[in-house]
Amino acid sequence: MKKLTLQLEELVCPTCVQKIEAAVNKQTGVIKDKTTVKFNASKLITEFDASMTTPEKIVDAIENVGFEVKKVNVR
Repeated sequence: MKKLTLQLEELVCPTCVQKIEAAVNKQTGVIKDKTTVKFNASKLITEFDASMTTPEKIVDAIENVGFEVKKVNVR
């Protein structure tokens, strides 16, 4: 498993958090109970199986629901 931390554009409402978490959790390979969006920090932290998905696919899922990813960190 790999850990992914994304710095997002500034989030303006709690609904934004729900939309982003839902989009990420729909991705094959994302560990659903390991996805958290920190509203005040505009940060997403998740874990994923690198054999099933990529950070790029997760970023695409977020951007497809209308949010910008500013920085990507994979460990």
